[in-house]
Amino acid sequence: MSRARKPAVLVMAKAPLPGKVKTRLHPLLGPERCARLQSRLIQYTTAVTRAARLRTYVAYDPTDAYGVIKELVPPRAPGCCLSPVAIWAGG
Repeated sequence: MSRARKPAVLVMAKAPLPGKVKTRLHPLLGPERCARLQSRLIQYTTAVTRAARLRTYVAYDPTDAYGVIKELVPPRAPGCCLSPVAIWAGG
């Protein structure tokens, strides 16, 4: 008898670094507010997936942004795993 697999979600997240995210919104919001928006979007998305009890994988970029992402998505959160995009891309 086979076990049914639980659904999972892969969240692609660019680290919320001012000047590096949401650049098309810079004229309207500025780099700092764009970075805050990116932070909130990462927090919201992962909160929704965890509330739905979905295994959540967060693939982040740049590779050295673990510390930044970990503050937004605790790595020990139930059903949540953090890893750099390069791992998913085979790099």
